[in-house]
Amino acid sequence: MTDARVTDIVLAGAAGGLVYWAFTILRGGQPGGDVAQFAPTTWFWVSLLLTCIVGAGAAFLMVYFVAATNVKERMKAIGFAVACGLCWDPALSGVIDQFTRTYADQAAQATVTEAQQLSDPSASAATPDQTAAMAVNLVTNAPNVQNPILKQQVVDETTALVNKIDSAPSSDAKTLAWKNVASAAAVAKNSQLLARSVNSLEDMANSNEPQAAQARAALNSLHAQLGIK
Repeated sequence: MTDARVTDIVLAGAAGGLVYWAFTILRGGQPGGDVAQFAPTTWFWVSLLLTCIVGAGAAFLMVYFVAATNVKERMKAIGFAVACGLCWDPALSGVIDQFTRTYADQAAQATVTEAQQLSDPSASAATPDQTAAMAVNLVTNAPNVQNPILKQQVVDETTALVNKIDSAPSSDAKTLAWKNVASAAAVAKNSQLLARSVNSLEDMANSNEPQAAQARAALNSLHAQLGIK
């Protein structure tokens, strides 16, 4: 018996997508009909094409990249491809999760390693803007990290870097560092870090330091970003 070819897998996935489409129609609905941008009659055929395409894509990615299916067992591989096409939504979610674990976690791990060196007390040469840039990188990557241990390391290193910014002498660079961290925290919806950054900027804005005006400008910029009047 010959191995399952790429065309076999793709066609089997498309067939699974077709079964999904037919089953949805049979139950009186249309795949994605609630968000369709076409008239019902047009969407009837457009949804058929789209479900076959996503079914084929889900099967291809699952067989060759996620599950690493043994294509030498031809019927099992084709059967699995049909199942992936039929269940294309959770299959594609699995692909995305696998991609995130493989690449996002690797990127976060590399950033954590750099952050550990930068947040080390002996690394006194690091400037506030360098520290802030690393903290922003961690905050940006945090929502995509899947590994719970790595996720905690990201939180711990972010806290260490923020503490390093906090302990730095007042300067224009420190004010800009807090602004950048606050902006990244707002985008990542990290309310705890955002609150700490804003509080630090408010303390600087209310002080007699030369950077008070810059801190007030940074707060105004953040308020505009957050839609606060």
